[in-house]
Amino acid sequence: MTLQINFNLDVPVEEYQKMSDSVAEAFLDVPGLKWKIWLLNTAAQEAGGIYQFDSQASLDAYLNGPLVAQLRGLTAIRNISMKQFEVMAEITALTRGPVEAQGSPTHSEPPAGRDSEIDVPIRISTCELLRKQPTSKIYIGAEKS
Repeated sequence: MTLQINFNLDVPVEEYQKMSDSVAEAFLDVPGLKWKIWLLNTAAQEAGGIYQFDSQASLDAYLNGPLVAQLRGLTAIRNISMKQFEVMAEITALTRGPVEAQGSPTHSEPPAGRDSEIDVPIRISTCELLRKQPTSKIYIGAEKS
């Protein structure tokens, strides 16, 4: 699950950056948080973040936890917007988004009697195959021609 938080700044950007620096390491301990992308639009005095959680329960716990409570209590920001999204995994993977495509088959060895030019475990999704250049050749459990 993905969370998008945006807000307007009531302090200079430099002050907001110092505030962010002071709290950034706390996000390393948020249960279920895979990653956070910090957002800043200096011209519009807006900031926020994109958060990827491993489950809805983790996202809900974060929203009800101390970091969001602290955010809501800040006088340095206003107009807080919090929206939840599902990731469109296949197309996000196609455009190199930081997600793993759903249903990506894992290939560790070719079937018996078949040649393979890839002799290490790999993970290939349909989107990854579509991204290959027309001249690329991928042999996975198929005879070479």
